[in-house]
Amino acid sequence: MSCENSLCYTIFKQKKKSTIKNMNKKVKAFLYNFLGFVVIYLPTLYVVDIATHLQGIWIPMTGFMVALLLAPKFQMVKTQNGEKIFMKWLFIKGVKEVK
Repeated sequence: MSCENSLCYTIFKQKKKSTIKNMNKKVKAFLYNFLGFVVIYLPTLYVVDIATHLQGIWIPMTGFMVALLLAPKFQMVKTQNGEKIFMKWLFIKGVKEVK
């Protein structure tokens, strides 16, 4: 199955255009939430396992609760100027716009 060079180039060029810049803001906010949670959850899970005497389900549950409280929250909001992503975090006063 072969294709003409111009057709293959056009398909490749169209696939290349779909980057993170063109991603839906709602999906970006979800990914930011997920990454922020994971970055805090994994080290917390390790520290709770090493530093405490908890066993079984209590280790991941404690890590989950700590990460849930400490992770930044991202949300997509529709404004007059278009869709924007805002971040709220325990350690930063107020709400910040993510550019």
